[in-house]
Amino acid sequence: MRKRMTHIIKILDSYADAIIDGRKNFEVRLNDRGYNAGDYVVFKVIYKDGCLFGNHPLNNKRYRITYVHSDLGLEKDYVVFGIKEQSKCPDREKEILKAIQTMGLFRTNYPNDEVERVVMKYIKAYIHGECIEKE
Repeated sequence: MRKRMTHIIKILDSYADAIIDGRKNFEVRLNDRGYNAGDYVVFKVIYKDGCLFGNHPLNNKRYRITYVHSDLGLEKDYVVFGIKEQSKCPDREKEILKAIQTMGLFRTNYPNDEVERVVMKYIKAYIHGECIEKE
């Protein structure tokens, strides 16, 4: 099974605005990265001159690729993919911080393997933008 990828891609501010206000839920791209359904994209908004639009609300938001279309109606090597914003797990950051503190990373002694396993589970979920049930 292929591991999900996170693609960090630039997007012009006019297209970013359309994503933020809900008019655009797809992206047309050269498929030079091997986009697949289930992958993630993180956008970096730029102006037409290529300069970064530092405080745009789309910057650093994470979207899941829901569908990838190629071939019919597109130029060779291009794809259209659907995107959906990833919702955050409630209080995920607080849970991870609490778990890390419990694990003892701020001290010299480490707790048992079970606590470490739970902490790693939360860290992996955070990195991949997924919600997990509390144990």
